[in-house]
Amino acid sequence: MTLKEKHRLIWQSFRTIISYWYRSPIQFFTVIFGLALATALWSAVQAINSEARASYDRASAQLSLNDHSTITHVTRALQLADYVVLRRKGWDVSPVAQFNLPQTANISVILIDILSHPSRRTEMIPSGQPSTTEPLVWANYITRNRLEALDLDIKTSLDTALPDNVIITDFSQAASLGLSTTPLDHLLLAQEQLPNLKSIDTLIPGLKINRPALSTDTGTLTESFHLNLTAFGFLSFVVGLFIVHSMINLALEQRRGLFRTLRCLGVPIWVLITALGCEMLLFALIAGGSGIGIGYVLASLLMPGVSGTLQGLYGADIAGVLQLRSDWVLSGLAIAVFGSLLAGARGLYLVAKLPILQSPALFARSQHIQRIRNRGAIIGGVLLFLGTVVLLTTNTLIGGFIFLGALMLGTALALPLILSKVISALTDRAQPGISAWIWSDLRAQLHMLSLPLMALLLAVATNIGVETMTSSFRLTLISWLEQRFTADLYVRLEGKSAPNHIQSWLTDQGTTALPLMTSETVINGHLVSVYGLMDHPFYEENWPLIAKQTEAWPTFHLGQGIMINEQMAYGLDLWPGDQLVTGHFSQPILGVYPDYGNTQFQMVMAQKQLLLSDKPTHIPSFTILLNKIEKPDIINGLTENFGIHQTQFLDQNSLRTRSLAIFDQTFLITNALNVLTLSVAAFALLTSFLSMWSQRLPQIAPIWAMGIPSQQLARYEIIRSLALGALVAILAIPLGLVLAWTLLNVINVQAFGWKLPFHATPVSWVKVTCLSILAALLAALIPAGRLRSLAPSTLLKVFNNER
Repeated sequence: MTLKEKHRLIWQSFRTIISYWYRSPIQFFTVIFGLALATALWSAVQAINSEARASYDRASAQLSLNDHSTITHVTRALQLADYVVLRRKGWDVSPVAQFNLPQTANISVILIDILSHPSRRTEMIPSGQPSTTEPLVWANYITRNRLEALDLDIKTSLDTALPDNVIITDFSQAASLGLSTTPLDHLLLAQEQLPNLKSIDTLIPGLKINRPALSTDTGTLTESFHLNLTAFGFLSFVVGLFIVHSMINLALEQRRGLFRTLRCLGVPIWVLITALGCEMLLFALIAGGSGIGIGYVLASLLMPGVSGTLQGLYGADIAGVLQLRSDWVLSGLAIAVFGSLLAGARGLYLVAKLPILQSPALFARSQHIQRIRNRGAIIGGVLLFLGTVVLLTTNTLIGGFIFLGALMLGTALALPLILSKVISALTDRAQPGISAWIWSDLRAQLHMLSLPLMALLLAVATNIGVETMTSSFRLTLISWLEQRFTADLYVRLEGKSAPNHIQSWLTDQGTTALPLMTSETVINGHLVSVYGLMDHPFYEENWPLIAKQTEAWPTFHLGQGIMINEQMAYGLDLWPGDQLVTGHFSQPILGVYPDYGNTQFQMVMAQKQLLLSDKPTHIPSFTILLNKIEKPDIINGLTENFGIHQTQFLDQNSLRTRSLAIFDQTFLITNALNVLTLSVAAFALLTSFLSMWSQRLPQIAPIWAMGIPSQQLARYEIIRSLALGALVAILAIPLGLVLAWTLLNVINVQAFGWKLPFHATPVSWVKVTCLSILAALLAALIPAGRLRSLAPSTLLKVFNNER
C-alpha cells in the first residue's frame, strides 16, 4: 500500500467515524461543552494568575523606592559628586532627593534619575523618542487634584501607585519646579552589582548601606494564594474531564458495531486508531479554543477582585481588561489536547483489543462491572499508599503535589465500590416493595453513573478543601495584620536622621517610642535579619507565637534567649528548647513567631543583647504608641523638626481596615469558581442521566405496568438523584478536609517555608453539601420531566421485544 493510499484510507475511515456525530448532535455538544468548560476553568485561573503576577511586577517596580537598599553618609548629606564617583567605579546606584514644593509645605517632591532608577521608569518613555508627550512628573489622582486646586501650573502624568501628596519627577525637571538638585537624601542600591567592586566606604569614607526595614510587601503571601488557586483550577479541570471521558467512551461503545463492520471490510486496526485519534484531536482543538474564550470572559468577570487586591496592597492601578498572554493561552490548548487524549485513552485501548465477532452484550455483565469496581478500589488503595509514602519520605513540594494527586484520584477510583457497598446495605434494610426497588434500581444503574459521581465527589471535595483553605487564609491574614499593624504609627528613618534626638522628642511629647534596632548575620549559609526589641510590654501583648517555652518573654528581655520566625524554624529545623550555635554566639530558642509574607530568615533578641554583639547596628524605624496624643500633631512635629517626609509614615489603622476589605473582595473569586466547578459536576450528571434514558425504559416500564403512575416514577427519579448527591457529599467531607490540610500544611511549608493554621468551618461543609444536593437535583429535573410526560405507548413498546 502506497503512502497516498494509506492517507486516503485514513481519510475515508475518519469520515465514516465522524459521521456518527451528525446523527447525535446533543452528544457532540456534550463532549465539546464538557471539555470547553474544563479548559475554561483552567484557563480562567491561569489568566488571573498571569495578569496578577504581571501587575505585581509592575506595582513592585513602581513602589521600589522604599523596597531597595539605600546608601547614606554618616555625618553629612550626599552630593551629586558622590553619586558620580560611585557610578564611575562600577556601582549601580541611583540618586534620590526629596524636597517640599515651594508653593506648599504639604506636597513632597521626590527627584529621581529615570535612566538609572531600579524601578525602571524608563518604560514610561516611548522607545526611540528623545522626548515624551507625557510630562516626566508623576502623581496620583488626589495629588493632581490638589495641584489644580492650588492653581499650580504643574502638568503631571497619572501614577496611582504613588502615595497621596507625593510627586515623583526626574532631576531634569527640578528647575521648572523651582527646586535644587542637592543635597541628595540617599542613593538607591540595585540588587545586582558587578563582582569585585571596591567597598563604598573605601571609595568615600563615611558611606554606609541601609537595608530596607519596614516592608509592606505581601507578594509571598499572595503567591501562596495563587499557588493554591492553581491547584484548584487543575482539580476543576480534572472534574470536567470526567464529562469528556464519560461521553467519549459512551460514543465509542455505541459505535462498536461500526468498528466491527470497518474491521470486517479490511480496515487495519492502526488505521482505525489513527482516525479516532484525529477525531479526539479535532475535538480538543475546537473545545480548547472555545474554552479559552470562555475562560477569558470568566477571568474578566473575576478580575475586579484581584485588581482591588493589587490596588490595596501595592497602591497600583490595575486595568480591568485582561491581556491574551501566550503563556496561559498555550497552556489552555495544551491541557485541552492532553485531557482529551487522556479521557479517550481507555476507549482507544478497548477498540484496539476489540474482537471482530464479540457480542457487545458481554461487556455489560454484572460480573465484569464488579471486577471493574474491585480493580478500581485496589488501584485507588495503591495510589493512596504510594502517595502517603512519597509524602512521608520526600518532604518536598513535588512530593506534596504527588500526594495531593494520589489522594484525589485514589479516592475517586474507590468511590464506585464504596457506593455499591453503602447502597447494598441500604437495600437490605429497606422495606419490601417500592422502597427496596428504588435502592435496587439505583445499584443496578450505578456503573453508568460512576464517572459523573466521581466528578461530583472531586467537585464537592475541592469546594470543601478550597473553602477551608480560604477561610483559614482569611483568619490567618487577620491575625497577621493584627500582629503587623498593632501600633498607632510607624515612621521610617533615613540615614541622616538622628534616632536618639527623635526618641527624646517623642518621649517629651508623651508618646511611647520603641526603636527597632537591626543588624544582619549569616547562619549556615543563610542571610539572617536580626532585630533588637526594647523591654516593653507591647511586644509580649501583641506579638503572637506559634511555639514557645515557659516564661519566654521574661527570659527574652533578660537577654537569655532569642526568638526566630517560622521560616527559619522550618529551614534550620530549630524549635523552642533547641540551641542556635554560630561562630559568634550560642543562644536557646525561646519561641517561634509567624511571619507570613516574608521569604527570609529572621530572628529577634533583646536590644541590650544585640548591642553586645560585634555586628554593626542601626535604627531604621520607630514604633510609636500615641497614648491619646493626636496623630497629626506628631506627624507635623516630626516633619517640621526632623525633616521626615510624608512617605516615611505608615498609618496602620486605615491600611489594616482597607486590606481586610480588599482581601474579602478577593475571596469572591474562589466562591465563583466553587459554583462553576459544581455546575460542571451537575452537567456531568445530567449528561449521564440523558444518555441512560433509552436504557432506563426496560426497568421503568414493568413498574409502570404494575400501576405506579409516571408522575410518581418521576418523583422517584428525583429522590434517587438527591440520595446520590447526599451520599457523595458525605463521603467528600473528609476528603475535602484532607485536601485543605495538604494545601495549608504541606504545600505552603515546602513552597514558602511557613504554613497556615488549619481552621475548620463546619458551616461551609453544610453549605457545600446543600450545593451538592442542589446540583444533583438540577441534573435530575430534565430526565424526571421527560418521564413525567412520557406517553403510555412508549412504555408499552418495551414489551414488544425480548427485553
